[in-house]
Amino acid sequence: MATIIIYQRSTGLPACANQKNNTTLPACATFASAFSTLELLFVALLISLLIGLLTPAVRALNRDAQKRRAQTDLQTLAQALHNYQLAYGVFPFFDDIPQTSTHGVELDVSPLMPGHERNPRDILFVELPRKRPATDNPNHYLDPWGMPYRVHYVIPDDDTPVSGFILLSGGPMKNVQTTITFDPGGALSISRDENDILLQSY
Repeated sequence: MATIIIYQRSTGLPACANQKNNTTLPACATFASAFSTLELLFVALLISLLIGLLTPAVRALNRDAQKRRAQTDLQTLAQALHNYQLAYGVFPFFDDIPQTSTHGVELDVSPLMPGHERNPRDILFVELPRKRPATDNPNHYLDPWGMPYRVHYVIPDDDTPVSGFILLSGGPMKNVQTTITFDPGGALSISRDENDILLQSY
């Protein structure tokens, strides 16, 4: 049914503005509830301000979640390396890693999975995540930023066996800046970058 609004000639207002007629009240209510352009602009401005305030908080939460995941990954990898050492008496690839590297080297986790020549018992020490970023090397365990974790074995000198290791992630910067060195006396020195995530295990 069509709605007809009758305007009074003297006031130019709808008849329902001055007359309490039930047949014209719905049309009057429709007329009164309409938003002006200024009100719509105000609402849009308010929404944009809220989005601007919430976006940094959401990004901070995402960064914190990524860091927590990286720390969990490092604990998982550390446990896998220790279990490998318990099984075989050595750490995987420790003899192939140049100790002159001050930022560690990319950790190859292939010996920690069945089918590798350095894992003759085919023990599963660590499992790669099902959902992981694409990588050129399938044997890399990637951090939340898509970069492989790095390892530095603690070997003070040629006559001292491996006493532990340091696992590292470059964090959101995607580039490890922490420097690991040994002084002439064999003492370990770590110059840590605030953006890096690392775990020391002995």
